[in-house]
Amino acid sequence: MVRDCMRNGTGFVIVLLASGRETDRDNRPFDVGTYSEIIDFEPLEHGYLGIICRGQQRVHIQAPRQTKAGLWVGDTELYGDEPAGAVPESYEHLADLAMQLITELGPPFDLDTPQPHHPRLLSSRLAELLPIPADVKHQLLELRHPIPRLHQHGCLVQPIVQPTPPLCQIH
Repeated sequence: MVRDCMRNGTGFVIVLLASGRETDRDNRPFDVGTYSEIIDFEPLEHGYLGIICRGQQRVHIQAPRQTKAGLWVGDTELYGDEPAGAVPESYEHLADLAMQLITELGPPFDLDTPQPHHPRLLSSRLAELLPIPADVKHQLLELRHPIPRLHQHGCLVQPIVQPTPPLCQIH
């Protein structure tokens, strides 16, 4: 698959399994994933190839089917348009958190120019960067509007990153 993507200049869809494990023949993927493209690669030990991918857009997978090699394939369509707009002020602390995580983690997470004031991109980066369970990440991916996704991220990080209440700030 990687060879074909690199030869043809195409991408692939990253999707979470709804059931089974990756090595099981009876596994089944969810029907929403992220179309991604390979942006860099490097040879690794024992003949492995390390790849860095960039997610492009959410897609709905239609009529998924498994090849003899165990690879899932299917037709895709865009998973809905998302409204444009700015990150609401009540979620600006999430933009700050994303910037801090990107800075601390470094490569490959800092390869893209951060866009912390774009709700869709911010919610996508938070899902990528935060240590949250895969099934929760998938639930976030399925939400069709970025503001509810930001709200959910806010709920997830609230126990960890509590903004200092105004009365407690040191002047």
